[in-house]
Amino acid sequence: MDKKGAIEIVRYDGEKIKDLPDYLKKDKEIIFAAWSTYGDAPKFAGENLKNKNFILELIKKNGSAIEFAGDNLKNDKEILLAALKTYGKAIKFAGNDLKKDKAFVLEAIKNDGTALEFANDNLKKDKEVVLAAIKYKSSGSGRCGGYALKFADDSLKKDKEVVLAALENSHGNALEFADDIFKKDKEIVLAVIKQNSLSNNLQHADNSLKKDKEIVLTAVKIDGNALMFADDSLKKDKEIVLAAVKTESIFIYDNMPYWMTRKVSNISLKFADDILKKDKEVVLAAVKSNEAALEFADDSLKNDPDILKIINDKKNT
Repeated sequence: MDKKGAIEIVRYDGEKIKDLPDYLKKDKEIIFAAWSTYGDAPKFAGENLKNKNFILELIKKNGSAIEFAGDNLKNDKEILLAALKTYGKAIKFAGNDLKKDKAFVLEAIKNDGTALEFANDNLKKDKEVVLAAIKYKSSGSGRCGGYALKFADDSLKKDKEVVLAALENSHGNALEFADDIFKKDKEIVLAVIKQNSLSNNLQHADNSLKKDKEIVLTAVKIDGNALMFADDSLKKDKEIVLAAVKTESIFIYDNMPYWMTRKVSNISLKFADDILKKDKEVVLAAVKSNEAALEFADDSLKNDPDILKIINDKKNT
């Protein structure tokens, strides 16, 4: 088999590089052709993976090629900086010396805030570095750097400036990683909930706030399913449960590290106290929002003609 024939084969099925003779597996053009459909193609390059020029050529096509570089190259700043241009998490494969290099880590963070995860622990205590990671935004991928709070040193999870920046740049979801002092702060938790964010932001609030009617009422009016995280005493509160079940299906921000929206169904009746699952007014409101909520009603109401009429009318529209 000649080189041209090998390129034609791997272009359509990159994994077939495994079956080529060794002298063809290591050929740069063949590796490039196979790589488009087989992500592990570069690993067949053998000794070439220790060659700086060869690795730089791979990296110029895709920064993730740094994963295959020989250990002798993983502390080469030129190679790692080239990889960072298209692959923010290239720092993961960097040598320890570069992970301690503040300028290098800041460059990595410019491309992906969550690169903070792979920085040296001393830099996770550096407020400048952590704020740079938290403030990262990418309009192309929808990622937000607030999630990087997860990787900051605990001392900075207590820093109000850092935490507020993380909350602002995470649709509030970074509350999960903040120090408990912020999870007890009613003003902060209310602000987070009002960002039309995940129902689980109530989950990460302190238990004292899960008993707070204002907090819970605000949460369920935005996402009825937040009722699941309310204190049991409020799951018996008809005003709160009615507000929860009346919430239409909504679009919410999905969880870290990739921020997106997804449609959810209101199943909040499931989390109401049993006594309210027997309440016709509550169940009627629930099935108006989501006919599937009938599943969670008390058996005594599952064949109620008024409730069934609403469900049938919804199915026929």
